[in-house]
Amino acid sequence: MSCGNPHETPCTEVLDRVCGYLDGELDDLDCAKIRQHLDECGPCLREYGLEEAVKRVVQKHCGCDPAPAELRAKILVRIREVRATIEFAELPAPVPAFRFAGTCARTCGNCAASFILDCVS
Repeated sequence: MSCGNPHETPCTEVLDRVCGYLDGELDDLDCAKIRQHLDECGPCLREYGLEEAVKRVVQKHCGCDPAPAELRAKILVRIREVRATIEFAELPAPVPAFRFAGTCARTCGNCAASFILDCVS
């Protein structure tokens, strides 16, 4: 999705980070970039509005008991680890010695749900 206009922060990046923005997980600089982009880009603003509405409905009907802070922190750490693993796996291997590591990282990246479930058990 894009409005076709150039932005300092690309639409794809904004849409990838809109949930983190809604959840207050971004730092002040990233929040400012997202807000600026949303002020300039109608399609992204509409998508943000949709995500915000879905979050409100889910929170209203399913969010009676918030997750314990310690559990939330563990899950967020695991999500970051899995993202880093996936990003590492997507990098081209500069030398043959890294091929095994890349294969392992892709395999681990496919098990993201298992990693998160390990946190809660």
